[in-house]
Amino acid sequence: MTIKIWQSYSCNNSSSYRLVARFADPNVARETATELAAFFSAHAKQMDVLTEDGDFPEENPAAAQDLAKQYGFSWNEVLSWGDEMLEGDEPSIGTEDKTLVVYHTYCGGFGEAIPAYLKARGAAEVEPEDRHPPTASVLFEAPASAALDEDLASMFSQIADRPEREVEPLKTPWETRWESYGRAAFFRDPKTVGMWFPIAPTDLPAFKAWLAEHGVQKASVRLCEYDDEKKFVAIAGAKCSACDGTLQYLDPRLHDIDSEQLACLGCGGMYDLTTFLNQPPKPVVAKKLVVAPKAKAKAKKAKAKAKPAAKAKAKAKPAAKAKAKAKPAAKVKAKAKAKAKVKAKAKAAPKAKPKKKR
Repeated sequence: MTIKIWQSYSCNNSSSYRLVARFADPNVARETATELAAFFSAHAKQMDVLTEDGDFPEENPAAAQDLAKQYGFSWNEVLSWGDEMLEGDEPSIGTEDKTLVVYHTYCGGFGEAIPAYLKARGAAEVEPEDRHPPTASVLFEAPASAALDEDLASMFSQIADRPEREVEPLKTPWETRWESYGRAAFFRDPKTVGMWFPIAPTDLPAFKAWLAEHGVQKASVRLCEYDDEKKFVAIAGAKCSACDGTLQYLDPRLHDIDSEQLACLGCGGMYDLTTFLNQPPKPVVAKKLVVAPKAKAKAKKAKAKAKPAAKAKAKAKPAAKAKAKAKPAAKVKAKAKAKAKVKAKAKAAPKAKPKKKR
């Protein structure tokens, strides 16, 4: 009698799993994705043949064994996914710059072998597999387009009045192969659009085609940049603390600057993004304020004109004070003089003789 034990690392058989690898070279990341996709396709065909009669194999078929031998790792379990045939339902793979992502919505995880393969291919870091979907972090300068405005408004409205910002699933204006669930964060200022949302790597080409359709050029797309979620939420609610004006986001990905900045379109104030992430916003120092040339010249002229008047006024103050102080003394002096005059007159006049009695 043969007893077989099925081991699963999931709480059920319908969990999604994400695996993220970071490479030093974007070319190596792309080559690895191509090779891994070819392996998944070959493995799916061989597994479907082995399970055609309903039995599950005790070890991986030839394609998996050859890959392990080539890169010096071993399989600790039989790789499988889905609940029926594997072919046509292979894991989704995508790369952006130096980041490679593997994702499947219905499996028991990728085990220890796939991370070992990615490290053998040169990945500098392989994150522990996670059940959350991959995310795209996108920044672009929006062209004037009513159709784009309508699409963005439709996406942004899905998290309006939702503090948790959950999408169930995310409804997109581009076609998707797999539905994506999770949190989203969006912002839009007068020039820049920021989008952080869940997406299967397979759907990235359709998303990029949608951007191109609306005339978006030089969009920055990154995968699984977790810190961008908090940043985009902060940018969406940021206001100038000096004039309560609208702030424009300036990112090194789109502008030739060293750090992430926010500029006030009203008063010209500049803020570092960390100001809004770590503490309530504070006004910038005066030297960073941008003043219009005409207003600046006018203010300078008025200031120059006011200087002589202010100087004369300051000079006149002591004299006025001395004059005011001298008034009581002059009054006393005049009174004393008049008294002395009367006394002198009285002394000079002859005394009247007394009248004789008759």
